[in-house]
Amino acid sequence: MAREKSIFAQIVTTQSLLYGDQSSFSMKDGDGNRRSQTVHMAEMSVSSELPKGVIFDPVGTEWLLEQFRHEQRVIA
Repeated sequence: MAREKSIFAQIVTTQSLLYGDQSSFSMKDGDGNRRSQTVHMAEMSVSSELPKGVIFDPVGTEWLLEQFRHEQRVIA
């Protein structure tokens, strides 16, 4: 219901993919001829590392970081 009322639904089409690693569609070129296009898809992932202190002792690590943020710097 919300999908039909979306402004994006009026601009773009929806295509559901069940299995596979490619998507095919047809479109008209400038001369009015239908051409088939195939798009190959690839896997994409993002990962991030956390210091062990944040996982095992989040409160103590946060306290230690606050101590470092507020300590006086020695000017040599």
